[in-house]
Parts: sequence; structure tokens; C-alpha cells
Amino acid sequence: MSVYVGSRTSEFGIRLALGAQPAGLLRSVLREGMVIALAGILAGIGGALLMTRALSKLLFGVTATDPLTFALAFAVLVAVGLAAGYAHHAPGTLIGLARRVGC
Repeated sequence: MSVYVGSRTSEFGIRLALGAQPAGLLRSVLREGMVIALAGILAGIGGALLMTRALSKLLFGVTATDPLTFALAFAVLVAVGLAAGYAHHAPGTLIGLARRVGC
């Protein structure tokens, strides 16, 4: 996420200079970041479901396909993805972009 946002800092600065709203830029960064995060989450959940037989021997007090555990893991990872996107974008919309563009 950091590399993604960092590589587009100049683009964000130009868009802000042309009148784009910071909230619109934030939405686009979060949307694109969440597509990447959701692809990784779904691949991880798919891998975990494929490994249920091996995982069941390592788990105690919960089944390998416990829906609550998968839902909680999904929610936590989505929250982390959103926080990462916001944390890397929010400081860049203020003074950092103006310096980067040369204003």
C-alpha cells in the first residue's frame, strides 16, 4: 500500500491542484487498495479451506471450518486494509503533496 500510494503522490498533487476533492482521492485510494486486499484475503481463506485436514490437527476448541473464526479474520483483515490505505493517504493530501508538486 505504501509503495502504491507513494508512486502516485505526484498524480494526487496534480489532481488536487486541478480542483479534485481530497475525499474523492481518499475514496479512490481506499477502493483500489481494498480490491488488492480482498483478493489476498479471498486467496488466503481459500487456501485455509483447502488445508482444513492439516489444520484440524493443530486446532483446539474450534473446528477448522468455523464460520465465526473465518468471519472475524475477514473483518479484521478488511479493517487493517482500510487503516493502511488511510494511514498512507491522509498525510499525503496535506503539505506533502504541495511540496512534491512544487507549490
